[in-house]
Amino acid sequence: MADILQLQDIPDDFSASYLVYLPTLRQKQRATAFVKDSYVKSVSIFRAGNERIAIKSNVYRSQRKSENPHTINLDVNETTRKLEDAHCSCKAGISGKCAHVLTVVMMIEQWKILGYKAVPSQPSSTSLPQQWDKPRGPKIKAEPVSQMIISRPMNLTRKRKPVIATFIDNRNIEVCDEDIIHLKQLKLSPISYLVEELGSSTTLDTPVGPQLLGSPLSYHGLFEMLPRERRLPEEELKEAEKLVSLQVNNKLMRDHLQDKTGKKVILKDISNIISKVNASKKSDNIESLVSKLKKTEDSLGQSEVAAICLLNSEEKPVLQHLIKCFQKHNPDSSGIKVIMADKDIVERDVFKEEFPDASLLICKFHVLRTFNREITTEKMGISSAQRYVALELIQKLVHSSSEEDYNANLKLIETTCPRQIFNYIDTNWHNIYAMNGF
Repeated sequence: MADILQLQDIPDDFSASYLVYLPTLRQKQRATAFVKDSYVKSVSIFRAGNERIAIKSNVYRSQRKSENPHTINLDVNETTRKLEDAHCSCKAGISGKCAHVLTVVMMIEQWKILGYKAVPSQPSSTSLPQQWDKPRGPKIKAEPVSQMIISRPMNLTRKRKPVIATFIDNRNIEVCDEDIIHLKQLKLSPISYLVEELGSSTTLDTPVGPQLLGSPLSYHGLFEMLPRERRLPEEELKEAEKLVSLQVNNKLMRDHLQDKTGKKVILKDISNIISKVNASKKSDNIESLVSKLKKTEDSLGQSEVAAICLLNSEEKPVLQHLIKCFQKHNPDSSGIKVIMADKDIVERDVFKEEFPDASLLICKFHVLRTFNREITTEKMGISSAQRYVALELIQKLVHSSSEEDYNANLKLIETTCPRQIFNYIDTNWHNIYAMNGF
């Protein structure tokens, strides 16, 4: 059983310099906040060897104490003054490089500076800074006008209503000719110059009524010409597609849609709808698709005829029926030696059962693309440098020329790459390495 140690048994210079990596600014900020708000639940210190001290700690995930805290394990070497090993139960802590590990180090460093001989007990809620009035919800912040989105609301009955600008028409009194004559007689008033040319000026229809061309309110008419304002609703768009299939005149269709929706519709919009309908008709022509694909070219540049089968699912009975039909119409199919398939388990099993003498291979290009998609810094909790080295070694593994070469490359990955990468290869790919083709 390991000996239990006290805080005074840890070296006095214990700090973040014991880490084998340089923490990022984000990790330092989070760790400082965790220490300040007392996220550290407990710290236990044990003797793990002659020169090694083991530290086990629990750090809360958030201020909600009902959640299970993260578990952190540290191994301190008293001779080298370094952390030989660090691990956290969080996703980023698999590699030992997370804010929770730095939190435990900073917490112990603070206790050493304060002169504590033993780990202090967890402070009570009354000893901590109050937390209950800190706003944690979404905040309303000011935004630049250039980044604001102004559009016509489509659904005003939703739970969270948008900010809507309402217009109240207070023009209850109709302006008569006598009123215009009276305003023109006010020679000393600036308004007399405006009404002088009122009769001969050009007006523009806007949502707030006819306005003089060039006035600020006249630009409301240009707002209707914006593409997002001319966008048709879903029902009217389907109706327009039906009218296109009936070959209705473009101008008549435009006038009909304008009267029904009240939106500004131009001939360019009608042309876009016609192009969309024509494109959908071309994509639905399965016969033309097959006619384009059933002639292929081999590695010698010679044309070869290939068969194509379109399936609605990849279930085992469907694949078995496909192979039975293929064998029925191709009596020489028993001489097939090589089958190229993907990693799908159902597909591999069916081909093995129906073609027991054929070698089942996997495309190396798709294998490497799968590794590149699955081995990422977020999914594996590794650094960019570790990911780059791992992908280079995996490429050598995929292109192994013999079984001995494969085993040597796999051993190199096991000793060089993080453990989670080797476990992924061993679980998902090692049992089908014979399909690599060597």
